[in-house]
Amino acid sequence: MAKRPKVYYPKTYITEGLHTSGKELMYKNGKEYVGPYHSYTDGFKMSGALYNEKTSEFLIPYVNILSQSKGNFTYDKIKKIGDISGYKVPKSYYPRPSIDDYTNGFILRYMVKKRNEVNGRIIEVTKKQYETLGTSGEGINGNLYHGLILKWKINGNKDDVIKNSVTLPGIANANKKTLFLKKSIFPGIVEFLGDTEEFSIYRAPITNR
Repeated sequence: MAKRPKVYYPKTYITEGLHTSGKELMYKNGKEYVGPYHSYTDGFKMSGALYNEKTSEFLIPYVNILSQSKGNFTYDKIKKIGDISGYKVPKSYYPRPSIDDYTNGFILRYMVKKRNEVNGRIIEVTKKQYETLGTSGEGINGNLYHGLILKWKINGNKDDVIKNSVTLPGIANANKKTLFLKKSIFPGIVEFLGDTEEFSIYRAPITNR
């Protein structure tokens, strides 16, 4: 079983009821997958027509590990998919704002994405992971991935407020403006963070950590 990178995905972000007859997808352990699956707008796919936390597994593009090339198994290609070469594979992270974060009114969110995949999967990571981006042989491969830091509003006015003829954006609109400014340099970010009230003081439980 596998948990999704985000706790909640709107229905519009998921394509359910897909099916593969083979030679298309496989599990991360290299076993070919045949059967129903579903996909997400942030690029990843999971087994099962619908998401089930107890049974769904992540799927990756199929590679025939039994074929040989110059005496070497193409299993090496699978290793490349996992980005294994001394660097660390980005691990998805779902923020849990603290009381201090709500007092500050915002959190910083850290994203990485493969440079050569314009419409590829965006991965939200921890600050600690993000700070390793480009660290030779130790962190996230900076030649393969590029990153983005977003200031995400979580406290303040719920709706826009006009004060002295100046419009002060509410939480949702403030985050929409942030995404709009970044979408040209990080395609897909608007779709990935489509819930612009995510973690809002009006919706999210507060944890003290």
